[in-house]
Amino acid sequence: MLDFFSGLSQASLFNFVGGLILFFFGLMRTTEGMQNIAGGRLRVVFAGLIKNRLKSCLFGLTITSLTQSSAATAVLTIGFVSNGIVSLVDGIAVVLGASIGASLILQFIAFNPGWLLFPLLIISFSLLFFARQNYQRDAGAVLFGLSLLMLGLAMLTSSFEPLRDNPDFVQLISVLQENLWLSVLCSALLAALVQNSTAVIALIIALGASGHLHSASGVALILGANIGSCAPTIIAAMHGSVAARRVAAAQFLVVVSTAACLALVFPYFLRIISLLTPGDADFVVTTFEQAQWYQAAPGQKPFITRHLANANTFFAIFSVLFFLPFLQQIARLTTYLIRGRETVNEFGLQFIDYRVLNTPPIALSQARSELRRMAQTAQAAVHETKLFLADQKAERLHKLTRYENLLDLLQKELIGFLVELSHRSSSFTSAREVALMMHMVADFERIGDHCQALVRLSQRKQEWQVVFSQIAQRELDALAVDTVAFVDYIVEALDTGADDILEEAQRRENFIDRREEKMRNDHLQRLTTGECAVRPGLIYIDMVQAFEKISDHAFSVAKCLSGDKK
Repeated sequence: MLDFFSGLSQASLFNFVGGLILFFFGLMRTTEGMQNIAGGRLRVVFAGLIKNRLKSCLFGLTITSLTQSSAATAVLTIGFVSNGIVSLVDGIAVVLGASIGASLILQFIAFNPGWLLFPLLIISFSLLFFARQNYQRDAGAVLFGLSLLMLGLAMLTSSFEPLRDNPDFVQLISVLQENLWLSVLCSALLAALVQNSTAVIALIIALGASGHLHSASGVALILGANIGSCAPTIIAAMHGSVAARRVAAAQFLVVVSTAACLALVFPYFLRIISLLTPGDADFVVTTFEQAQWYQAAPGQKPFITRHLANANTFFAIFSVLFFLPFLQQIARLTTYLIRGRETVNEFGLQFIDYRVLNTPPIALSQARSELRRMAQTAQAAVHETKLFLADQKAERLHKLTRYENLLDLLQKELIGFLVELSHRSSSFTSAREVALMMHMVADFERIGDHCQALVRLSQRKQEWQVVFSQIAQRELDALAVDTVAFVDYIVEALDTGADDILEEAQRRENFIDRREEKMRNDHLQRLTTGECAVRPGLIYIDMVQAFEKISDHAFSVAKCLSGDKK
């Protein structure tokens, strides 16, 4: 490594470090912008996930293309598989599709559209500083990131020029070119160490474009980089669930098997790439006229970037074509290799993983799933409370205590996750949705609190041997039915996203408010006439108010879902 840097002049070293920084920063800006633009669309894609291996593969390709984070897609897939939303077979298909999506950004920079650099910079700056709409500024961020990617790759390519006369570097390249398996191993280790195979492949492309690398050696290095791309998933799954380890193992088996198969038929693989890619990969610019024509410096290889980018994409495509029909067998093999039964922690997060916080659309999707779980828990608590008020069965108390503890835990964990997400998200739309979700989390937790209040009031009613009048009991039962129906409607709307939710919720809320007011007035009338005693009346009024409070929180959730919450 020291010999490598000693062969670089001060200017070349600056270009190398600066190129790496620009490339990473450009990749980050492109990723953030694409995530913000695709945030709303990702919700539709997530909702449309179908348990079919081909469509799951396309799902992984789409999500990774939009988020430019195959690691985030893998974490999301692990969560789906762990919670039974997606089978292991379909989860593996998603990860295979993600590998294709991750290669698309390299396809763009491999076209080497240098003439687009300054127009992209001008357009991106105009959008970033003068656009009024959020999506226009996000588009500017994407264009700015792409221009930085191109500039960074160009700087990396130029930084390798002085190494042409460095004997140590020439010897290293010659050793790699003579040993296919050593190239694969070194590249795999580097990608695993960096945990960013896109950056490693970009470095390989830049090295090839500078004229130092033979196309065959570049393709071998790309095979190794794809093996190293499994490292983030493996690290994430090491202390994860059984499903997480199985998905990581399946990805590693598929990638290593694909690399081994292509290495065994390496000359034919190179031939396929050459047939499908224009230009001679190892053509070197030697004259001034050629340099002007190909927009490259003497000694550089103008066609090799396209060959190496295609090799990377073809690797992912081949892995899909080879192994997609055999995913069932791969799933069985990983199940056999990694024994154990998946257990779900009832009193813990089931959908959220903090490792996807840097990918806000996926993090938002996970938060929505956890919020839906919290809503269903609150709904179950309301149903169980209504039943307990009717039959006073002791076993219902255990369920209600579990529901209350789970709602308290989910509130704490979800709010913490959403606060972290609000610090990472740069989109106003995402920030608004995060704020509304925080309101809904608080509302569902308060519904659980009012259910507990109703249980305590019912127990006090039994202790005091209080008996409501037939009219009062009938009115209370009717109020309970209406409140439960209102909560059911809200939880269902959380899944379906009804367009008229606010109008219908307002109608139900007004109806319950009028019923509560009538019940209060009727109760005062019964107190005046002596039909009801003071002690039963106090419990009765508190129960009525508890049901009314539950409906208030349900209406608050409806306002959040409609975006009307202030």
